[in-house]
Formats: sequence, structure tokens, C-alpha cells
Amino acid sequence: MAPTSSPSQISLPPERAHSEGSGGRAACRPAPDHAFCSAGFSMIELLVTVLLAGIIFAAMVPVFASALRKTSQDNFRVTATNIAQDRIEKIRTLDFIDITSGNLNDPAFADNEFGTSFITINGKTYTVESILVADAPKYKTVKVKVSWSAAASDSTTVQTVVMNPAPETVGASPTPTAVPSPNSTTGTDYTLVVSVTDDDVDHTSGVKVVRIDNGYNQTQLPSPQIPDSTNALSVSWSSLIGGPNVIYRVTIKFTPPGHSLTTLTKDVTMIDTTSVYFDTNPYQ
Repeated sequence: MAPTSSPSQISLPPERAHSEGSGGRAACRPAPDHAFCSAGFSMIELLVTVLLAGIIFAAMVPVFASALRKTSQDNFRVTATNIAQDRIEKIRTLDFIDITSGNLNDPAFADNEFGTSFITINGKTYTVESILVADAPKYKTVKVKVSWSAAASDSTTVQTVVMNPAPETVGASPTPTAVPSPNSTTGTDYTLVVSVTDDDVDHTSGVKVVRIDNGYNQTQLPSPQIPDSTNALSVSWSSLIGGPNVIYRVTIKFTPPGHSLTTLTKDVTMIDTTSVYFDTNPYQ
């Protein structure tokens, strides 16, 4: 008969004796043919994570910088547009005879309301240039350009036409002038003025003016003209037939910087001296 031993004297295998702790719970230990039991990140994993995060953040820095510059440029442009519009409103309140290039750029004129610079409450200085584009007895075309740096793209332009409110001077015994009929080929001397923003009008096509109402005379079409820096970005046609039913179509082709050839068309009724303005740099 084999000898027996009491439960308190039974010996455990070495592996089990090593793995059992107090209370009969198994402790974490390396097991044969298995990976180590571990908790948390190793130093290598942490370094790889930091490296990847650094690469991602470095790639995003130019995006944030570009967005910040764009926002800053937009803020400058809005402020410049407000300054230009304010200057235009002040010009329109002047007497017609006082609207001259000298007065519009003189800081001492009209209680220091005009000049070549404007400083905001934040201390940013804007350059203001008032240009008398057209100076005719019946009207004046004024362009205000506001820039915030030396770069050509860092500017905005607003233009207006101021009509002469004074009545035309007539003789002691004026002769009534007949209003031309829709199909008339003679009539009052009308003038059409076309102004543009920048010197980018297509020199092949220029600005074309065509009469489009019923009964117009094809042999009397005005010749195309090109508004550029040599004529202060403004051209005019005089001795045109006019009347309440006389309509002219103005067509202009231009190429804004960095864009393709663009065509714009406007129809005008010739009931008086008429001015047409085209923004030839709408992306500015």
C-alpha cells in the first residue's frame, strides 16, 4: 500500500508555486512560448508618436499662416474700400467748380477733409489718391484709389461721376431744340463717356459702341476706342444721336491680371450726356 500524505504536506510544481500569490490569484509572469505581459507605452512607442505628431503639425503650419495672411488682407481691403467710399461721398458734396485734382489731394482743402493719407485708430496708414479721370462742362469723373502697401495688388478703387447741377448757359433768345424721334438720324449733340478701372483693355477689340434700337443707321456706328493710361482710362464719343428711344450697346473686352479674356456689355439710353463705368479688375 502506497504511503499517503496529508493535504498540508502536498508539494506544488515549481511553475504553479511561482505563479500563485496570496489569495490564490495568479500574478503576471512570463510564460513559455508567449509574449511578455506588459502595461502602458514603451519609450520607443512614445518617441514614434511624438515624431509623427511633429511631422503633421509642421505640415499644417503653412496652411494656418496662409489663412492668417488672407484674413489680414481681407481686413485691409474692407477698410480701404470704406475709406475710398467715404472720400467719394465727400467729393460729391463739393461744389462742381471745386472738384479739381489739386483740391482733391490737398490736406489743407475743405477743413483738412482731403489729402493723400489716412491713419486708422489702430495706427495703420493708408495712401489715398484722388484722380480726376474726366473733366467736362457737364460732368466730372473721379476715381479714388486707396492702397495699404507698395504692392500693386494691395489697393482698391472706387469711381463716381458728378454731374454739373448748373443749367446750361443760353442766349437771350434761345431756339427750342426738338427731341429726336426713335428713327431720327439728326438731333441734339449727345456725348457718351466710357471709363475703366485698369489699363487691361484688349487693344484689338477696344470698346465698341453700337446703336441697337429699331431704325438705327449702320453707316453711322462710332469707331472703337481704347481707354488706357494715355487717356486717363476714359474715352468718349460726341455728336451721337440721342433721344428717349435711342439705345446704344457698349461692349468691352479685357484681360484681368492672371485671368482669361473677359467680355462685358451694357445697354444705355441716350437721353443726356451719359457715363458708363466698367470694373476691368473685378478680382482685385
